Amino acid sequence: MTAAILVVDDLEYNRKLLETKLLTEYYTVYTAANGQEAIKILKAIKIDVVLLDIVMPGMDGFELCKAIKSNQDTAHIPVIIITALSDIEDKVKGLECGADEFLTKPIEDISLFARVKSLVRMKAVSNQIKLRSITYNQINNNDSEFLNANKVGTTLSFKQSNDFSNSTILIIDDDAIWFNRISEIITCLTKKVELFECINYTDNKNKLLTDLEKIATSLVPDLLIINNQIILEDPLRVYAILRSKDELKQSAFMLLTEDSLENRDYDDISTDKLLKGLEMGINDFFPYSIDNNELLARIKTQLRRKQYQDQLKQDLDNRLNLAAKDGLTNIFNRRYFDSHINQLINDAKDSNKSLFLIMIDFDHFKMVNDTYGHQVGDEVLKASVKIIETNIRVTDLIARYGGEEFIITIYDDDIDQQKAIALANRIKIKIETHNFIISNLKLQLKQTISIGITEYDPPEDANALISRTDKALYNAKHYGRNQVWALFR
Repeated sequence: MTAAILVVDDLEYNRKLLETKLLTEYYTVYTAANGQEAIKILKAIKIDVVLLDIVMPGMDGFELCKAIKSNQDTAHIPVIIITALSDIEDKVKGLECGADEFLTKPIEDISLFARVKSLVRMKAVSNQIKLRSITYNQINNNDSEFLNANKVGTTLSFKQSNDFSNSTILIIDDDAIWFNRISEIITCLTKKVELFECINYTDNKNKLLTDLEKIATSLVPDLLIINNQIILEDPLRVYAILRSKDELKQSAFMLLTEDSLENRDYDDISTDKLLKGLEMGINDFFPYSIDNNELLARIKTQLRRKQYQDQLKQDLDNRLNLAAKDGLTNIFNRRYFDSHINQLINDAKDSNKSLFLIMIDFDHFKMVNDTYGHQVGDEVLKASVKIIETNIRVTDLIARYGGEEFIITIYDDDIDQQKAIALANRIKIKIETHNFIISNLKLQLKQTISIGITEYDPPEDANALISRTDKALYNAKHYGRNQVWALFR
């Protein structure tokens, strides 16, 4: 199942061209010839990304973008504006109007797919936070409060989002040349710009990542900019390590590159590296040759997105209480999950996304409690939850299902059975190879888990899906434990 893309252009040839390109990547594509048609489609259909041309009769692209971003029902939908190659002013104006990205004509496939995929992933994060907010209010039977509170997080006001004085930016580079340029450009936004100079670690490369982790997790920047040309370490490895930290999962990441995608060959090694970065979740990239005004606009866009995500998450966190959280592990509890899975199923019926359930049970865990006591067992469970949280995406939800059973929901348009099974196996291996150290008792324990995994198959209900997942878990335990058992219909 794929994301839904809306293409808006007054020229039929352009609409058909983009539609054909997107269909080759298995996206669901809708088209509109003008702004009014686009607004009607947005009201009727769940759209994941909007692609729109600037030059259109009546409502032009800038006006349509403003209309989308000023409506609380559509403000969260990413917008890509299509511009002429040399129109720097149009690019900056589009970003200031609320556009999340832009593409230049003639549109290269490599740029189109990279930008669309990145924005689809970004929207998935806000979608999940909203669904969790709905779930919370349903389990507390307070729909009227939800209707008012949910408005706080659904409309991104760009006027209110022009204050970035509290935003922090960390630049990771070999020297201070780019740091000085960026600092000068964004001095009107924030003074909180820090530099981590990798070149200082020429004689001690192993210490580079250790120090960078400490600085980044302590600073918790809103935006991290990594130079793709750093010498001492692979920049994508730097990104992967930093992104895996709980403190940085909500941060935005940008990559500084030698040139833009439009100037690259498909078989270029650096192109593959950049595309891999976008696949991994890097939010944006920009070349050395970027115009200062465009760079400023792109940085502001990333900071706005971060503020928007923070606003949504804060809105949810402020209303979560013990009724929705497990007291031991501080993750969602069974009551919350039972309501949330129904929300996901209802949403899945009207979307192009796949829904997987992963159920986890700790092998022979009664023996741990009986031998070492429940406090030791609790420590193992809490440490295991931290491991699992580190290995799932921010859009995935983990809940304590009961005792030593946990359940994970994976809901995305970029997930399939193979990827879901790979995730389950990764979790199993991480737990199996971890040394659980109970320092006060000077204990070091090993633990394994059994995992069952299934995929939602419409029109089944939540009970049928959970029952099938439970059966898969039973098989994993019955046929030897410490394994993943998939049961698909």
